[in-house]
Amino acid sequence: MLSEEVTQEDWMGHVRGFTSIVLAHGPDAYKEGIAHDLLLSCRPSIIVGALNQKKRCFLGEDAWLSTPWTHMSKTEYERLIDCMALLPNLFSDWYQADALPLPEQRIPQWKALVRQTWDLHARLSSWYDNFSSRLADLTVIPTTIDSNFSDACGRGSFPGSFRFQTIRSANLYMIYCAVHLIVYNLLNHAYNTIEGIDAKCISIAPCNPAALRCYDCLTKARLSVDPGYYSCDCGWIQEQPKSDVSDLPPLLPHHSPDAMARRVCMSLQYCLTRSKVVGSYITLWGLKMAIGHFTTNLPKTKNELAWCLEVLNLLEQSGLSFCKNMLNTYGGRPYGGFAG
Repeated sequence: MLSEEVTQEDWMGHVRGFTSIVLAHGPDAYKEGIAHDLLLSCRPSIIVGALNQKKRCFLGEDAWLSTPWTHMSKTEYERLIDCMALLPNLFSDWYQADALPLPEQRIPQWKALVRQTWDLHARLSSWYDNFSSRLADLTVIPTTIDSNFSDACGRGSFPGSFRFQTIRSANLYMIYCAVHLIVYNLLNHAYNTIEGIDAKCISIAPCNPAALRCYDCLTKARLSVDPGYYSCDCGWIQEQPKSDVSDLPPLLPHHSPDAMARRVCMSLQYCLTRSKVVGSYITLWGLKMAIGHFTTNLPKTKNELAWCLEVLNLLEQSGLSFCKNMLNTYGGRPYGGFAG
C-alpha cells in the first residue's frame, strides 16, 4: 500500500525496478502468459520514467513494439501506449540536436526530427480514426463537478465535458490528447526555432538580439538603427533572415497544443461527474501534461491551471492522498515547453 509520504525518488526506484525486471530477458520472453501481462503492466511507468529523466527508452525499439505480440493482437490501449513509447527516444534525439554547436549542423537534424514527429502525429491520427469509428460523435454536454470550486479557481474554465459511452473511452481519449499535446508542443517549438535561425548567427532566443553572435568576430550582435538589422564588431550588417521551412509539412492553426490540453481536461471532467470513478495512474499523467502546458502559458491560462490544481485536491479527497507528491515525479513543466 502506498503511503502518503511517497516521494519522487521512491517512485523512480519503482520504475528502475520495473526496468530491471523487464530487461532481465529479451522481448521474446514476453510473448504470452504472466510474462506478457507483466510487460503490459510495466510499460506506462517505464515510459513516463524515461520521459522524466530525459533518457532513451528500450520500449520504443522495433523489437519491443512487435515481438511480444507475435501470438496475439494488440488492443486499442496497447496501440496507444506504443505511441507513448516513441516519445522518449524522440525527445532524446531532440536534446542531442539542440546540443550541436552550429546552426548549419542543427538545422538538418531538426528538420529530420520534425519529419519523425510528423510520423508520430500520423500514427496517432490513424489510431484515432480507428478509435472514433466505434465512438459516437464527441458532443459537448454541460457538466457540474461536485466540489468546492470557486469562480476564482476556474470553475467556468471548462463549462462542458465530452459525452462518452464508457469510462474506458474517456480514458483512452484523454491519453490520446495528452500524447498529441506533447507532439504539438514539439512541432510548434521546432518550427519557431528553425524559422528563427540565421545562417550567420547562433540564436538561442531569436526575438532577443542579445542571444545572437557573429561567427566571424564572435561578438554579440547589436540592433542597428534600422529595425530588423544587426551589427557586430567586424561590421557585418544585414537583415536577419528566416530559415526555409517550405520543405516541411505545414504547421496549421488546428495543430494547437492548447486545444489538446483543454480536451484532456474536458475528458477528465466527464470522469469526475458524481456517478463516475476516476484516479488511475495514467489519468494523473494526462492531467500533468495539461498542467505543464497551462503552466508554461501563464498568465493567459491561469483559470485553466487553477481548475487542474483544484482537480488534484478533489482526487485527494477521493482517496488519492499521494497524488500531489507524485505530481513532481513527472517533472516541473512536463513537455508543456520543449525543455520539459
